[in-house]
Amino acid sequence: MSVSIRFRLNGTDLCLDIAPAERLLDLLRYRLDLPGSKEGCGEGECGACTVYLDGLPVDACLVPAWQVRGRDVETIEAIDPATLDVFLRTGATQCGACTPGVVMTGSWIRDHPQVLETHAIRELMAGNLCRCTGYDGIVEGVEAALEGAGVGAETVAGGADRQPNPPSIRPLECAAIVGSGEIFRPHTLDHALSLLADRPDAVPIAGATDLLVHWPGRPAAHDRTYVDLTAIEALRPHRWTEDALILGGLTTYWDVIGDARAAEEFPLLRAAGRQVGAIQIQARGTWAGNIANASPAADGVPVLMAYDAVLTLASTAGEEEVALDEFYLGYKEMRMKPDQIITSIRLPRRSFDVQRFDKVGSRAAQAITKVGLAVTHAPSAGWRVVANSVASTVTRCHASERLLASGAAISGPEAFDDAIHSDIAPIDDIRSTAAYRARVLGRLLYFGLRDCAPGLA
Repeated sequence: MSVSIRFRLNGTDLCLDIAPAERLLDLLRYRLDLPGSKEGCGEGECGACTVYLDGLPVDACLVPAWQVRGRDVETIEAIDPATLDVFLRTGATQCGACTPGVVMTGSWIRDHPQVLETHAIRELMAGNLCRCTGYDGIVEGVEAALEGAGVGAETVAGGADRQPNPPSIRPLECAAIVGSGEIFRPHTLDHALSLLADRPDAVPIAGATDLLVHWPGRPAAHDRTYVDLTAIEALRPHRWTEDALILGGLTTYWDVIGDARAAEEFPLLRAAGRQVGAIQIQARGTWAGNIANASPAADGVPVLMAYDAVLTLASTAGEEEVALDEFYLGYKEMRMKPDQIITSIRLPRRSFDVQRFDKVGSRAAQAITKVGLAVTHAPSAGWRVVANSVASTVTRCHASERLLASGAAISGPEAFDDAIHSDIAPIDDIRSTAAYRARVLGRLLYFGLRDCAPGLA
């Protein structure tokens, strides 16, 4: 079984048959003989396989090859070799394994200097890990590239304009991952819902940033049926109404991070979105996907829940709305039928006097949460306290909310202990202990709120 796709690669239009289970990374390396994009971690963390998809950096290991149909892909082979000079001069490269990804992300920053109005170089490069160079040299390399390009220029001539020789196309038999799965790519919501109704075992897919993790080692997944939602334009945008911000089912983290209005009214969305991987993940991952993945450690879900998000679930039977804080029934269990998808996420617009997001991990970026907390207070709605990585689901902490609302004297973190033990059920695992999680949550609440909550002293 094969899938025919047409897309633009490094300035050349290509039409070829691909295997349903091929990743973009496999297609580039083994079928198109473009080995510059490297296989590193296979989970979207190291950035060695960074390419541009419609002008944004993404991890090729997490992009199903069929999703590039009708789109524009650029690889390291399209970058002007002169781009490497500044990285050589600043000592940003050594062994070379991570160099293509570093150059791709660094060149993207050079060509889009406006992102530095809201982001530091080090944050933007967080998705490109390197074990032998040290990050100061990499940051200095990007800074030197910016100086050479002239910071403030809207566009920079160079790599994107280069058109290398058209790649040779190896036969389908050379595909690294084949599988016997079936792919559907509907262009309307009605068609997608019909497909899911007729195929109860089909898997809806959008950003794929979780689904394709360690994909080569999961052969059973290669034989499943997938309904790709990414061609349904009606699900993509987020929009504002008089009383709500509505995120579409395909709205990405990067879409919201770049929205100044969202940053002003719902700042926790930007704060959490910037902690969900790096730019390569933020450009692909969706808020709806973060919800439907149902991970207890999800970073986007706590802030959505703290903003009283309401989900619209759609199927051929119609639509229904479910409050996000009532959506999870247990570990990986949701109030959603197999034929339903999340089409929108509605956040009511309110005046908040407290908005706080905290993430405790092993490092400042690219880390799974050990303890996470989102807190809001609106005079019209009261307190919302939501924690992640401390129970089988992302959890709204009702006892802690009642304690804060009571105005009772809280003289230290230990005053939250009873409420915390009522609210959460942490476990010991490879990242932390249950005792650590409960202790840290109390300290996040106390020290984070003592200047803005009555009763805390």
